[in-house]
Amino acid sequence: MSVDQKASVDILQIVANLPDFLRKPIITKKLNEFYSLDEPSKFETISMILRGSSSIESNKLYPLIKTWLEILTELESNKVTEIFRVYCEVLLINPVLFEKLNIRPLIDAYLELENKNKMILSDCLKEVIFLFPNRTEISKAIPKLILEQLKIV
Repeated sequence: MSVDQKASVDILQIVANLPDFLRKPIITKKLNEFYSLDEPSKFETISMILRGSSSIESNKLYPLIKTWLEILTELESNKVTEIFRVYCEVLLINPVLFEKLNIRPLIDAYLELENKNKMILSDCLKEVIFLFPNRTEISKAIPKLILEQLKIV
């Protein structure tokens, strides 16, 4: 495990262990910072998060993802679409990051959202897929379970 990956894991575990009232403002702040980054920094940030997430137990990862999804549903749709676009591009560039990732906490957190919030996230991902230069390539790269739960397949 690299130093960057170890640091990512440590940070993610610390934030995951925080109570919701502390976790939410930290994730919100980091998301707002994300949108001010240049493209290479966005890619590196997402890559580090994915590398770190793959080393965290599901029960620790779940509260992080749940809070993150809840915050995303409160943002403007263009911001949600932007972050999903970057995740999709990272997925195509480095599919190994997603192969190591346990997506069950993501699916479980998504399923617990209110229907209107599920629709917001689903619509944003659909927009990313639709606008992607090679829709077939990205559709094949996204884990099938995610597409099924978002009712995209």
